[in-house]
Amino acid sequence: MRKFRLLLALFFLSLCMTVHSQEQERFSFSVSAGKGNLFGKSNLSVMGCEYRSAYDKGFDANMKAAYLVNRIFQIGVKYDFFQSAGDFTLSNGSMVVSDAELNYIAPQVGIRKNITNKLLCEFMVGAGYVHYKNSGEYGGNEYKATKGFCASNFDASFFYRIYNHVYLGIGASFMGGNASSFDMDGAGTVDLEGRDKLKLRKGDVFVTVRCQL
Repeated sequence: MRKFRLLLALFFLSLCMTVHSQEQERFSFSVSAGKGNLFGKSNLSVMGCEYRSAYDKGFDANMKAAYLVNRIFQIGVKYDFFQSAGDFTLSNGSMVVSDAELNYIAPQVGIRKNITNKLLCEFMVGAGYVHYKNSGEYGGNEYKATKGFCASNFDASFFYRIYNHVYLGIGASFMGGNASSFDMDGAGTVDLEGRDKLKLRKGDVFVTVRCQL
C-alpha cells in the first residue's frame, strides 16, 4: 500500500514539472485518494454472502487522464484501485484473515465546465474492466480467488485553481458490476448463484490534485 501511494505522488510530481503555459488547457491529469464504501447488496466475499459485511469499506485511489475535445465535452481514461481488509470467523469457528482488491480501468466521456476563472466542475461516465482478487488465510491454509468482469462508473468533481495549472478538488464516484463465478487457486472455477454472486456497489469520496495543460 505504501508503494502504491508513493507511485501516485511521484506520478503527480512528474506532471507538475512538465506544466507549461497555454491559452487553453485541453489536457488534464489527476490523482485522487479517499474512502470507498460498499453498500446495498454488495458482496465481495468468497465465503458466502453472510460474510459480505466484512468488506464494507476500504482505501480507494484513482488516476484519470482526459482531453477536452471542444468547449465542454471531453474524453479520457480512468484507473481505480480499491482495497478492503476482512477478518472474520466462520460459523464452524475457523478464522479468515483476508484482503479484497479491485483494479478497474475504463474509457471515460463527460463534460468539464468552468464556473469562474478559478472554479470548475466535471462529470464523467465510463464502462470497463474490473479485476477482483480475494486472498488470505483460512483454517491455516492460504487461498486466492480471482475474477474479471465488466463494471461502470459515474464521477462528479469540483476543482479550484491553487497555482497556475494546478487544481485542488473534491469529488464522489459510484461504481457497479456483477459476476456469477470466480477462479479459486487449486480448485478451478466456482459458480455462484442467487445472493452469493459477486456484486459491486461502491461509492467513493476523495480529494484530488490535478494538472491541466
